[in-house]
Amino acid sequence: MNKATVGLCNAMFGKRTYSGTPSTLSFTDGAMLPGINSCSISVTYDEAKLYGDNVALVDHRSFKEGTMEFKVAQFDDTNYAYLIGATVSTISQSSDKVVQYSADDAAPYVCFGMIADGITLASGDYEEGYTAVWFPKVKFTEGNQDLQTRGDSTQFNLPQVTASILADPETSNEWKEVATFSTLTAANTWLKGKCGVS
Repeated sequence: MNKATVGLCNAMFGKRTYSGTPSTLSFTDGAMLPGINSCSISVTYDEAKLYGDNVALVDHRSFKEGTMEFKVAQFDDTNYAYLIGATVSTISQSSDKVVQYSADDAAPYVCFGMIADGITLASGDYEEGYTAVWFPKVKFTEGNQDLQTRGDSTQFNLPQVTASILADPETSNEWKEVATFSTLTAANTWLKGKCGVS
Protein backbone atom coordinates (compact mmCIF):
# COMPACT_ATOMS: atom_id res chain seq x y z
CA MET A 1 0.00 0.00 0.00
CA ASN A 2 1.48 3.34 -1.01
CA LYS A 3 -1.14 5.71 0.42
CA ALA A 4 -2.44 6.77 3.81
CA THR A 5 -5.50 4.75 4.77
CA VAL A 6 -8.31 5.29 7.24
CA GLY A 7 -10.58 2.30 6.63
CA LEU A 8 -10.89 -1.24 5.29
CA CYS A 9 -13.80 -3.03 3.62
CA ASN A 10 -15.07 -5.41 0.92
CA ALA A 11 -12.77 -8.39 1.37
CA MET A 12 -13.36 -11.17 -1.16
CA PHE A 13 -11.77 -14.26 -2.66
CA GLY A 14 -11.96 -16.20 -5.90
CA LYS A 15 -11.29 -19.80 -6.87
CA ARG A 16 -8.41 -20.60 -9.22
CA THR A 17 -9.93 -22.58 -12.08
CA TYR A 18 -8.18 -24.32 -14.98
CA SER A 19 -9.90 -25.11 -18.25
CA GLY A 20 -9.21 -25.81 -21.92
CA THR A 21 -6.27 -27.30 -23.79
CA PRO A 22 -3.71 -26.02 -23.16
CA SER A 23 -4.87 -25.34 -19.62
CA THR A 24 -5.73 -21.71 -18.91
CA LEU A 25 -6.03 -20.15 -15.45
CA SER A 26 -9.06 -18.05 -14.54
CA PHE A 27 -10.52 -16.75 -11.29
CA THR A 28 -14.15 -17.79 -10.81
CA ASP A 29 -16.92 -18.47 -8.29
CA GLY A 30 -15.75 -15.68 -6.04
CA ALA A 31 -17.45 -14.69 -2.81
CA MET A 32 -17.47 -11.76 -0.41
CA LEU A 33 -16.02 -12.04 3.10
CA PRO A 34 -18.17 -9.47 4.94
CA GLY A 35 -17.07 -7.68 8.07
CA ILE A 36 -13.29 -7.46 7.65
CA ASN A 37 -11.94 -5.73 10.74
CA SER A 38 -8.18 -5.56 10.29
CA CYS A 39 -5.40 -6.91 8.10
CA SER A 40 -1.65 -7.14 8.65
CA ILE A 41 0.71 -7.95 5.77
CA SER A 42 4.42 -8.71 6.03
CA VAL A 43 6.73 -9.42 3.09
CA THR A 44 10.14 -11.07 2.96
CA TYR A 45 12.68 -10.69 0.17
CA ASP A 46 15.50 -12.84 -1.12
CA GLU A 47 18.53 -10.63 -0.58
CA ALA A 48 22.18 -11.08 -1.50
CA LYS A 49 25.15 -8.87 -2.27
CA LEU A 50 28.08 -9.63 -4.55
CA TYR A 51 31.38 -8.14 -3.45
CA GLY A 52 34.52 -7.46 -5.46
CA ASP A 53 37.51 -5.15 -5.09
CA ASN A 54 36.48 -4.57 -1.50
CA VAL A 55 33.10 -3.04 -2.43
CA ALA A 56 29.54 -4.22 -3.08
CA LEU A 57 29.11 -4.67 -6.83
CA VAL A 58 25.56 -6.05 -6.96
CA ASP A 59 22.65 -5.75 -4.54
CA HIS A 60 20.08 -8.42 -5.42
CA ARG A 61 16.60 -8.22 -3.95
CA SER A 62 13.50 -10.09 -5.12
CA PHE A 63 10.15 -11.03 -3.63
CA LYS A 64 10.30 -14.30 -1.71
CA GLU A 65 6.96 -14.68 0.09
CA GLY A 66 4.48 -12.84 2.22
CA THR A 67 2.23 -13.47 5.20
CA MET A 68 -1.18 -11.96 5.83
CA GLU A 69 -3.27 -12.06 8.98
CA PHE A 70 -6.76 -10.67 9.05
CA LYS A 71 -9.81 -10.64 11.28
CA VAL A 72 -13.47 -10.48 10.36
CA ALA A 73 -16.65 -10.10 12.40
CA GLN A 74 -17.90 -13.50 11.22
CA PHE A 75 -17.08 -16.06 8.54
CA ASP A 76 -19.72 -17.82 6.52
CA ASP A 77 -19.28 -21.52 7.36
CA THR A 78 -19.19 -22.69 3.75
CA ASN A 79 -16.65 -20.10 2.60
CA TYR A 80 -14.52 -20.57 5.70
CA ALA A 81 -14.40 -24.33 5.27
CA TYR A 82 -13.39 -23.95 1.64
CA LEU A 83 -10.60 -21.49 2.43
CA ILE A 84 -8.94 -23.67 5.07
CA GLY A 85 -9.69 -27.01 3.38
CA ALA A 86 -12.15 -28.26 5.99
CA THR A 87 -15.54 -29.91 5.42
CA VAL A 88 -18.92 -28.35 6.15
CA SER A 89 -22.17 -30.26 6.48
CA THR A 90 -25.71 -29.67 7.70
CA ILE A 91 -26.73 -31.07 11.07
CA SER A 92 -29.47 -33.66 10.69
CA GLN A 93 -33.03 -32.30 10.60
CA SER A 94 -31.92 -28.67 10.87
CA SER A 95 -30.37 -25.87 8.86
CA ASP A 96 -27.48 -25.54 11.30
CA LYS A 97 -24.02 -26.33 10.00
CA VAL A 98 -20.95 -28.01 11.42
CA VAL A 99 -17.39 -27.46 10.20
CA GLN A 100 -15.28 -30.61 10.49
CA TYR A 101 -11.50 -30.41 10.71
CA SER A 102 -9.13 -33.22 9.76
CA ALA A 103 -5.38 -33.68 9.96
CA ASP A 104 -5.58 -34.42 6.23
CA ASP A 105 -7.22 -31.10 5.31
CA ALA A 106 -5.54 -29.38 2.36
CA ALA A 107 -6.39 -25.74 1.73
CA PRO A 108 -6.63 -24.65 -1.92
CA TYR A 109 -4.80 -21.75 -3.51
CA VAL A 110 -7.16 -18.83 -4.09
CA CYS A 111 -6.97 -15.19 -5.06
CA PHE A 112 -7.85 -12.57 -2.44
CA GLY A 113 -8.60 -8.87 -2.43
CA MET A 114 -9.80 -5.99 -0.25
CA ILE A 115 -10.38 -2.25 -0.44
CA ALA A 116 -8.79 0.41 1.75
CA ASP A 117 -10.28 3.88 1.85
CA GLY A 118 -7.93 6.75 2.47
CA ILE A 119 -6.31 9.80 0.98
CA THR A 120 -5.12 10.21 -2.61
CA LEU A 121 -3.58 13.12 -4.51
CA ALA A 122 -5.82 14.36 -7.33
CA SER A 123 -5.47 17.59 -9.33
CA GLY A 124 -2.92 18.93 -6.88
CA ASP A 125 -5.17 18.46 -3.82
CA TYR A 126 -5.60 15.61 -1.38
CA GLU A 127 -8.98 13.92 -1.72
CA GLU A 128 -10.67 10.82 -0.45
CA GLY A 129 -9.91 7.79 -2.57
CA TYR A 130 -10.12 4.00 -2.57
CA THR A 131 -7.29 1.55 -3.08
CA ALA A 132 -8.10 -2.00 -4.16
CA VAL A 133 -5.44 -4.62 -3.42
CA TRP A 134 -5.48 -8.01 -5.15
CA PHE A 135 -3.31 -11.08 -4.53
CA PRO A 136 -3.47 -13.74 -7.27
CA LYS A 137 -2.16 -16.65 -5.18
CA VAL A 138 -2.66 -17.14 -1.44
CA LYS A 139 -3.30 -20.11 0.83
CA PHE A 140 -5.20 -19.80 4.11
CA THR A 141 -4.82 -21.55 7.43
CA GLU A 142 -6.79 -21.10 10.63
CA GLY A 143 -5.25 -18.47 12.88
CA ASN A 144 -4.96 -18.18 16.64
CA GLN A 145 -8.13 -17.66 18.63
CA ASP A 146 -8.65 -15.81 21.91
CA LEU A 147 -11.65 -16.71 24.05
CA GLN A 148 -12.57 -15.26 27.40
CA THR A 149 -15.52 -14.90 29.74
CA ARG A 150 -17.58 -11.74 30.04
CA GLY A 151 -16.33 -9.12 32.45
CA ASP A 152 -17.24 -5.60 33.50
CA SER A 153 -17.02 -4.40 29.90
CA THR A 154 -17.75 -6.07 26.58
CA GLN A 155 -14.79 -7.13 24.48
CA PHE A 156 -15.07 -8.63 21.01
CA ASN A 157 -12.74 -11.53 20.19
CA LEU A 158 -12.73 -11.85 16.42
CA PRO A 159 -11.92 -14.93 14.33
CA GLN A 160 -8.56 -14.71 12.59
CA VAL A 161 -7.02 -16.46 9.60
CA THR A 162 -3.48 -16.45 8.29
CA ALA A 163 -2.53 -16.65 4.63
CA SER A 164 0.73 -17.22 2.80
CA ILE A 165 1.25 -14.92 -0.19
CA LEU A 166 3.07 -16.42 -3.15
CA ALA A 167 4.30 -15.22 -6.51
CA ASP A 168 2.25 -16.79 -9.29
CA PRO A 169 4.24 -18.21 -12.23
CA GLU A 170 1.03 -18.30 -14.26
CA THR A 171 0.67 -14.52 -13.99
CA SER A 172 4.31 -13.70 -14.83
CA ASN A 173 5.38 -14.14 -11.18
CA GLU A 174 3.02 -11.39 -10.09
CA TRP A 175 2.16 -11.43 -6.40
CA LYS A 176 0.10 -8.26 -5.93
CA GLU A 177 -1.85 -5.62 -7.84
CA VAL A 178 -2.84 -2.24 -6.39
CA ALA A 179 -5.32 0.05 -8.12
CA THR A 180 -6.60 3.46 -6.95
CA PHE A 181 -10.10 4.79 -7.65
CA SER A 182 -12.05 7.92 -6.84
CA THR A 183 -15.18 6.01 -5.81
CA LEU A 184 -15.87 2.88 -3.80
CA THR A 185 -18.18 1.63 -6.54
CA ALA A 186 -15.39 1.71 -9.14
CA ALA A 187 -12.93 0.00 -6.79
CA ASN A 188 -15.47 -2.67 -5.93
CA THR A 189 -16.32 -3.32 -9.58
CA TRP A 190 -12.65 -3.77 -10.51
CA LEU A 191 -11.93 -6.07 -7.58
CA LYS A 192 -15.01 -8.20 -8.15
CA GLY A 193 -13.87 -8.67 -11.74
CA LYS A 194 -10.45 -9.85 -10.57
CA CYS A 195 -11.95 -12.33 -8.07
CA GLY A 196 -14.81 -13.56 -10.24
CA VAL A 197 -17.50 -12.30 -7.85
CA SER A 198 -20.86 -11.95 -9.58
